[in-house]
Amino acid sequence: MASVACPRVSELQCLTYLQILRTAQAALGKGCLASSFICVYLFTGELYPTEIRQMGMGFASVNARLGGLVAPLVTTLEEVNAVLPPVGFGVTSILAGLAICLLAETRNMPLVETIEAMERRAKGGPALKDEEEKSEEVSLQQMAVSALKETI
Repeated sequence: MASVACPRVSELQCLTYLQILRTAQAALGKGCLASSFICVYLFTGELYPTEIRQMGMGFASVNARLGGLVAPLVTTLEEVNAVLPPVGFGVTSILAGLAICLLAETRNMPLVETIEAMERRAKGGPALKDEEEKSEEVSLQQMAVSALKETI
């Protein structure tokens, strides 16, 4: 097999090249996995309203850890059929990618404070009441002005 993949070099050199390629792919996969875990963790915090954000983050963290516990057990399916572990991981990844399409867009949106505001946002209405927006604008303006005056 090695001579088919690398016809111009010796079989030993080809095995070395394939091992380097395999190691590089494993490192790339591990890096992508770590970065995607960080992105998912940050995005999860934006989805939940402030009232239940910590509970939601805990729930997401527990599910991530359970997935990490179950993942090595999937390799035992190789005893039944050698194709099952890659198919299982592939199908899970595709389903997760499709599920992301159902999530709400949070870009340039304020974090939601209450469950009612989250329900309004999900229905397509404004996420914050007019009074909440005004009080937030005033408090931000006062902080900016007072911080500048105190430093000068």
